[in-house]
Amino acid sequence: MKKSIALLSLLVAAGAGSRLHAQNEQDIVNYTWFQPSGSARFLSMGGAFNALGGDMTSISYNPASTAVFLKNEISFSVGLQSMLSTNRYLDRATEDFSPRFNVGNFGIVSTIPVDETSNWRMVNLSYSYNRLRDFNFDQTFRGATNQYSLADQFAADANGIPEGNLVDELPLTSYLAYTTYLIDPDTVSPGNLYTTSFGTGEMEHQYRQSNTGRIGESVFSIGGNYTNKLYVGAGIGLTGIRHNTNYVYTESDPSAGAPITEFTYNYGISTEGSGVNGKFGVIYRATQGLRLAFSYQTPTSYRMNQLFNADMSTKYADQASPYEARSDLFQMVYKTITPSRTGLGVAYIFGQKGLISVDVNIQDYNGARFKNVSNAGGDFNQYDLSSNNRLIQQYLTGVNQIKVGGEYKFGKLSLRGGYQYQSNPIKTEFRNAETAMSTYSFGLGYAFKTFSIDAALSQTSFGNDYFFYQAAQPATIDRSILAASIGVVFRY
Repeated sequence: MKKSIALLSLLVAAGAGSRLHAQNEQDIVNYTWFQPSGSARFLSMGGAFNALGGDMTSISYNPASTAVFLKNEISFSVGLQSMLSTNRYLDRATEDFSPRFNVGNFGIVSTIPVDETSNWRMVNLSYSYNRLRDFNFDQTFRGATNQYSLADQFAADANGIPEGNLVDELPLTSYLAYTTYLIDPDTVSPGNLYTTSFGTGEMEHQYRQSNTGRIGESVFSIGGNYTNKLYVGAGIGLTGIRHNTNYVYTESDPSAGAPITEFTYNYGISTEGSGVNGKFGVIYRATQGLRLAFSYQTPTSYRMNQLFNADMSTKYADQASPYEARSDLFQMVYKTITPSRTGLGVAYIFGQKGLISVDVNIQDYNGARFKNVSNAGGDFNQYDLSSNNRLIQQYLTGVNQIKVGGEYKFGKLSLRGGYQYQSNPIKTEFRNAETAMSTYSFGLGYAFKTFSIDAALSQTSFGNDYFFYQAAQPATIDRSILAASIGVVFRY
């Protein structure tokens, strides 16, 4: 059997039973389902800027925003993001708290006035960097059961494979369990079957996942202002992903006379990717106050490079030292195509007093897929990804995102508020509860002669089910993200 089949050994390691390996539908969600972030003003108004423009982060969603600027501008925003995760598994609940500083946004816009005789009033150029997602969080699960064990899964996965072939076909999971004597060949039954001596009583389970990394996007765009009525823009987005995850799964059996008292399985994966997409948008000023908008972002094409390895230790009651084994370092290079995004927006500006804005964004996951990279190298570059793409079609659906934001001015002081809702990309029949993402936000801004200062605070809530392996009961996770941001804008 080809060595590329060894990738199937990640079924258990990555955390979702028989559905999950190095690339899966959850990866598509991770790289497209973003919590609100960016500039402080953008964050405070729920990101509802499709028909407003004039903000550095809004350029990522509608490049026509570039055309709305009237002066040269430099801006940046920094913030603190804290995630509280409440994890429920079997009979217990645990909590993890993960604070992190980040740079949410920085950018520059250059305004270029056109000849007064032309209907094109301005042609503007911009560069903007936006933090789209943070992966910096930990989560821990604990529970006790006598119904199932990861050792049973290792044995089941190995069934039918001769002992000498385990290292080639399941080098990251069952081969390590075999090498550390967590599983053994069944000497009674024929057919290369395996069994385990672990689990004679109530077993303590502990699972810990640690994540670091981020997704950021640099956008280069050009926008034109036609008769102060129509604003058009186009841009190129260059997106970077860096995501490191370490999983540590420990089971212990405190029963008297248990031959195996404990085993620990550790799995690590490092992902780096670079992607490119195209953006187009228009903003139309229908009346003095009313603005309408349309935007479109092409699918983002990523080239992904993944490195992964695993190790295991098994403790026997009659042995002073545990049996230990470590896998080689494996690599896979492939492409990820994320869904396109279509945006609509409407806003009304009440003169110098304030504004209200509503956006609707739609993402169709039917276009998402994984692709092999020809002659890319790596251990698993010949892996057939067609089954992964079928899982995308099976488990994912379209996502609707609704944003509402408002601003009211008291002279130089601005009060802002917003709300954002994102439907869950996992189809209803494959999740236990409604786990959409919702965000409430508010903020302040104060305008000086040549610069302004903005501050924002937002609270995002969402949840999801988590599958450790095929036989295990799923865990549930409720997450709450509190984000604070402060930004400065210089105009000249």
